[in-house]
Amino acid sequence: MTWRIGDLIVESIYEQDLLDIDGLIPSSAEYKRRVPWLKPHYMDAADNLIGVIQAFLVRAERAVILVDTCVGNDKPRALIEAWHQRRGDFLERLSSIGVAREDVTHVLCTHMHPDHVGWNTVLENGAWRPTFPRARYLFAETEFRFWTSELQGYADAVGAGPQDPRHASVMDMMAATHADSVEPLVRAGLVDLVGTTHSIAPGCLSWQRPATRPVT
Repeated sequence: MTWRIGDLIVESIYEQDLLDIDGLIPSSAEYKRRVPWLKPHYMDAADNLIGVIQAFLVRAERAVILVDTCVGNDKPRALIEAWHQRRGDFLERLSSIGVAREDVTHVLCTHMHPDHVGWNTVLENGAWRPTFPRARYLFAETEFRFWTSELQGYADAVGAGPQDPRHASVMDMMAATHADSVEPLVRAGLVDLVGTTHSIAPGCLSWQRPATRPVT
């Protein structure tokens, strides 16, 4: 699916269906029926929500921007079976629209959940390497600092005693995500921490343009 927005071309890159949305976003059937535009594209006849995990490629005058990078391949995500150790064709789909890994100039992660940062890295010779080696990887500084603090706090708490099993499983997945999809980029010096109103390229508008700075 492709859109033209002013001078920008935006293309959807599908990775996989998003299963059990109702489990992620609980809502009553009665409430959903009050939103008529959900059917038939976003809700089926049994009132189950429908969704996909996808990235968006934005082609600007001097930038090729990948927004969110889905789940990725080979990632240990045992909490969610459909995300665990995947072997999908996301990069082939990207290549099919004429974009090589080296063509991407920016990777923008709207947030740092596992289904938004997975293709930041690929497993090569037993190590996680940046998927898009010429890109700058942009994270909102507020969220980056939040997860750095949360994961350190969780690690300290684990050392102090037993944890709630459900909370522990989620935090373990977030810790794995940070380790395989964020930290390798930091070590490679490819991460910029930006404000939430940051503008990447002409046509990608914002109210202000705060300076971009690398993570330290």
